[in-house]
Amino acid sequence: MRGRAILFILILNFAARISLYAAPPTQPSVPYHSYTYGVWGSSTYAFPAYMPAEIVTGFDLGVGAFKNPKDLFRGPDRTVYLLDTGNKRILVLDEQLRLIKTISTFYRAGGAFELQDPRGLCLDNAGHLYVADRGAGAVYVFDEKLNLLTEIHKPQSDIVDPTVEFLPEKVLVDHLGTVYVLVFGSYQGAYTFSADGAFLGFFGANRVQVSARLQKDRLWRMFMTKEQRERMYRYVPVEYVNFALDQEGFIYTVSNFGDNEQPGQVRKLNSLSENILFAGRKPRQAFFGDLEQVWTNRIEKSLLVAVDVDEKNFINVLDSERGRVFQYDQSCNLIAIFGGPGDQMGTSRNAVDLVSLGERILVLDEVKGAITVFAPTYYGKALREATVLYEDGRYQEALQHYLEALHYDRNNYIIQRGIARAYERMGRYEDAMAYYRLAQNREGYSNAFREWRTRFLRQHFSLFMGILVALFALPSLVLRWYRRKHPRSVERVLYVSKEWFPFYLLRHPFKGWDELKREGTGSLGISFVILGLWFLCNVIEFQFTGFIFNPNRLDQMNLWIIMASTWGVFILWTIANWGICTLHDGKGTFREIWIFTSYTLVIYILATVPLVVVSNLLTQEEGAFLQLARSVVSLWFGIEFVMAVMAVHQYDLKTTFWSIFLTILGMLLIVFVVVMFVSLFNQGYDFISTIIQEILLRL
Repeated sequence: MRGRAILFILILNFAARISLYAAPPTQPSVPYHSYTYGVWGSSTYAFPAYMPAEIVTGFDLGVGAFKNPKDLFRGPDRTVYLLDTGNKRILVLDEQLRLIKTISTFYRAGGAFELQDPRGLCLDNAGHLYVADRGAGAVYVFDEKLNLLTEIHKPQSDIVDPTVEFLPEKVLVDHLGTVYVLVFGSYQGAYTFSADGAFLGFFGANRVQVSARLQKDRLWRMFMTKEQRERMYRYVPVEYVNFALDQEGFIYTVSNFGDNEQPGQVRKLNSLSENILFAGRKPRQAFFGDLEQVWTNRIEKSLLVAVDVDEKNFINVLDSERGRVFQYDQSCNLIAIFGGPGDQMGTSRNAVDLVSLGERILVLDEVKGAITVFAPTYYGKALREATVLYEDGRYQEALQHYLEALHYDRNNYIIQRGIARAYERMGRYEDAMAYYRLAQNREGYSNAFREWRTRFLRQHFSLFMGILVALFALPSLVLRWYRRKHPRSVERVLYVSKEWFPFYLLRHPFKGWDELKREGTGSLGISFVILGLWFLCNVIEFQFTGFIFNPNRLDQMNLWIIMASTWGVFILWTIANWGICTLHDGKGTFREIWIFTSYTLVIYILATVPLVVVSNLLTQEEGAFLQLARSVVSLWFGIEFVMAVMAVHQYDLKTTFWSIFLTILGMLLIVFVVVMFVSLFNQGYDFISTIIQEILLRL
């Protein structure tokens, strides 16, 4: 009886564990669409990493409504400073967002005064308060008792543009006491001042983005007069809209480029004004904000207005256009997206600033006059903790948190990559390869595959060598046996038979094509077989090339596209070449051009399967050998192709190349005519349909 009870308890325990891992987690209710971007750059559903916890208004604090609040700042003791611009006051809140005090009056030698149009504020290590007052055209520095210490105005310097008015928007002070000021309309970067207000220069100006329009205008300027050049559009760097300071003293800036389609909107600047915030091991600037654009009555793009770096070095970026917060790690990997436009809790109408407070994120809405507090969910906490451990190189410790996060979101490539790296460090290379493949991480997959391959060869060395010897020896043995059985038929089969003539051309590309033209041994049936095999080889190459060397999305293989890129191009070439060469005394008929061109594809067909197999056996570092083999095949095909065109039309080499060039132009012309005809047909169809509908409505 006791044994049955113990067995029953074990069964219940096992069932509970199975249900824990099998049952999908319940999604918390949020008033916005929760999504992320996958490795292919398209948006996909994501379990919410953050959810709105509370909303704080001026009425909740007992100070009346906020009026156009502009800025938030986190103090060193986790106090929060809110700049209530419309009411010309500063509210100081504790960590629980309860009111500590209200600041509206300041003091200087002439007596008390108020701010005019404050836009930004911050504190330094000594507790001094800095306020950027756009209305006064100055930056004020106050002590703890709100007495004015320093007043910073527009500096008098040769490097300062006299046409730019000093309208300070944001202010920041680093650990050394250097003051950074963002001025509206200034493209030279941030103004920098010493602690006593002395002008030091500019810091971190953006560079002009090179575009096609810029290159075109540079060319035109060479032919213009001085007056015309002065009236031309000026290309100047994009100004910063906000900045923040991390715990290590690095300054993060945020900009909005004109088309918002260029990377590097958020930058991490060192003391030399160099951006050191890159994505991946190969330095490249990352793109921040939404990758997809929304088309309504206008094009909606991300409008980034604020940046913040929390205590664990996560980068939070605020999109005012869509009311969303984008969170990234230090490698610019997207961790979470939350928030959205609207009037519900967790949405915003005009978000202007954000600040982190521990794991919570505070978003300030100018129109609503409120602070929305976002707190991480269990999924968000697990993903953040796993990311921190991963960045520290503690992959095995991060594994537990990644597996917990995976229970909530199985499609997040950040989670898959972290699990793969942990398995790799544990020596579980096959599991690591599986997760690297899910994360589309080819570099990590290559490293895990190299270790797995080394282990496999050590364990099965004799079997591997036996197979290798058999592969090299088998063709020679088969050929020797065949020659012994058919001593006089080999030459006849290889050199006379129509079926074997395409292979004969591979061994004799110079005289073989002339023999094919002279003897007329080409076969339309064989050419159709070759075209079918060519199509099949393209499918095989698309689908089965080794993951490391295959950039294709296997779940989106389109046979119509492959058909157009093979048979469609082949038919276009045949038609265009026949038309062009008929006008240039070419000797080839349409049938001969079709056969000759199809026979040149044999080398590609023979090489495809071996190259696909080899691509599954090499690592990323050994890819040069695969590229060399592909280059040899391409060169071989090029020689066969040129000799085929030369032989079919009886051209010399110069005329052959000229005819190939004209044929390519003819192919483009055919495509243009077809597209134009289809477009005109659609327009005519729409016009006739509209007329018919009008007639029917009037009857």
